[in-house]
Amino acid sequence: MGQIGGNPKVPDSFFNIPLAYNGRASSVRLGDESVSRPWGAVPTTDGATYSPCQKFDYEVEMGIFLSKPVPYGQSVPAAKAKDHVFGLVLLNDWSARDVQFYEMTPLGPFNGKATATIISPWIVTMAALEEAGAVLRTETADAGGNREYQRDALAQTDVQHLHWSPFQMLAHHSSSGCGMDTGDLVGTGTLSSSESQLATADGWREGVRGSGCLYELTCAGSKPFHLTDGSELKWLEDGDLVTFEAWAGSGDRAIGFGQLSVKVIPAKNMLAERE
Repeated sequence: MGQIGGNPKVPDSFFNIPLAYNGRASSVRLGDESVSRPWGAVPTTDGATYSPCQKFDYEVEMGIFLSKPVPYGQSVPAAKAKDHVFGLVLLNDWSARDVQFYEMTPLGPFNGKATATIISPWIVTMAALEEAGAVLRTETADAGGNREYQRDALAQTDVQHLHWSPFQMLAHHSSSGCGMDTGDLVGTGTLSSSESQLATADGWREGVRGSGCLYELTCAGSKPFHLTDGSELKWLEDGDLVTFEAWAGSGDRAIGFGQLSVKVIPAKNMLAERE
């Protein structure tokens, strides 16, 4: 993502710590809900204007729910982090890219990431994942919507391709002594896989990319993705339906995470609501 945005060098910190940010619990919602196109400060030729986002995007992630707290002032090592995890869910970290990249420098994302974090309704427990013999295998993000509701496979990714494991992420999060509570939700970040990684993955379908968001899939909208009906996809349009699916394990032991489907609906009239 950094390369697409004009930063060709991966920051040194990426290889030393999991990079992350804190989000709002108020925006966590369950799947099967619609999401309104968000408003925000969108850049213009002479500054910025408060208007609906034009570069709305999804992010394929997994969410980690904690069952055992980490007391304030203490931390947990990665080797013991699993003892604090209840289970995992599918997670879509909706992103307003035009808002996000206007505000990110120098303090990071704020309103561009505040619209919604939508999760699947069922938590797959660690016990069930261990029984299946895997933490997670693959996820697929599909989009249809106002393009006559056809389904197009946009991405297939695998948690095993994360640079940092979920347990390392929890260890880093707790390392400041901030404390973590039962019920806390931690997102893995966008799950993307390279072509070489996908070629060796179980169940990989040739021709399906490994980009976990449209920003990567379309190179920030500069290279549209061609759908099966011949239309082009740069960013999500009103009426589009985004669906995530995931499985853990393989064969007779495989278990599913269900589906996480959310429809994009037009922006509300936020200006009228302020009057």
